[in-house]
Amino acid sequence: MTPIKVGDPAAAADAVATLVLNQPAKMVRIEGHSASGKSTLAKQLARVLGGIHVDTDVYLDAGSIRADQLADNVARYVATGLFVIVEGIRLEERLPAGELPAFRVLVTSDFEAEEDRQRATEIAADLGVDRYFLDYRPADLADVEVVVRVISDTDRILAALREMQ
Repeated sequence: MTPIKVGDPAAAADAVATLVLNQPAKMVRIEGHSASGKSTLAKQLARVLGGIHVDTDVYLDAGSIRADQLADNVARYVATGLFVIVEGIRLEERLPAGELPAFRVLVTSDFEAEEDRQRATEIAADLGVDRYFLDYRPADLADVEVVVRVISDTDRILAALREMQ
């Protein structure tokens, strides 16, 4: 798979939409690390496809996911025939793939500065986020990877990773 490399995740929406339109699935699953650009891409992709954006963070309740409500709502949205763009971290834990076919997008960050990459990696390890990527291997399941080049916004990303604690 050749990754789509962008400076702004919204810029990848047209390219991802072209790929999605050539697939039978009406659901798009977007996942990646916190603050990688998932929400930005998902919102823009929903606009481009005329679909429904589902942010799984809305279904968090005191740190645990209301998975049954999330699954019910997603199934109902898919039944409308519109494209459904579901995004979140640890998506396989929050909404197991099940029987609904989906086009899978992995959003990753490419840090310009090596020290920023190391800081983000350490924080992700402390939070257990890296464990999810080792257990579920979303890169192996993805139909496309969107790589967002991070030049000077590292503090925002690191702050978002800390919020997961």
